[in-house]
Amino acid sequence: GDGRFVLGGLAASRYRLQVAGAGVFTAEVRFVSVPSDELRLVLARRVAIVGRVVDGGAGTPGVVVAIDGDALGEVRTTVSADDGSFGFADLPEGTYRVWGGKDDLAARAQAAPRLGRGPFADVELWLEPATIVVGRVVDRTTGAGLAAAVMLTPQDGDVGDDTGDEAPRFARTDSTGVFRIE
Repeated sequence: GDGRFVLGGLAASRYRLQVAGAGVFTAEVRFVSVPSDELRLVLARRVAIVGRVVDGGAGTPGVVVAIDGDALGEVRTTVSADDGSFGFADLPEGTYRVWGGKDDLAARAQAAPRLGRGPFADVELWLEPATIVVGRVVDRTTGAGLAAAVMLTPQDGDVGDDTGDEAPRFARTDSTGVFRIE
């Protein structure tokens, strides 16, 4: 009940210990010496982020919903279903940020901490008019368009400005150096 276990009858040596179970990610420790002092192994729970995208109170289909967080190495995306619902399963415990967008509408990023046993509240993303940034990357000397990766990062503004939670947006230029970030 408290997570403790004892493996008896092992010959003195070095072992690899692997722990797996429902609701947790498999963890492994290599080179466990036997006999050994008490070993502490911290496991990450499997968590999910589920929610709904709404526009004017109605569920909105076809919205690209994205998450990032301290437990992920990349941004993950999904598309909302016909009723506006979306979900990300099999995530490691962590603190996440969720946002979405479709055409000229966007939902502001929201924090979605997923630490501990839960239960966790569903995320509700509200669509509102958004701005589209279009630009061109050029060579300073020749003025020719350049191929480039572009990142738009929110900058903290005035007191009370809520852009600090917004996620960075990314784009790649086309062959003429033009990019578009929605």
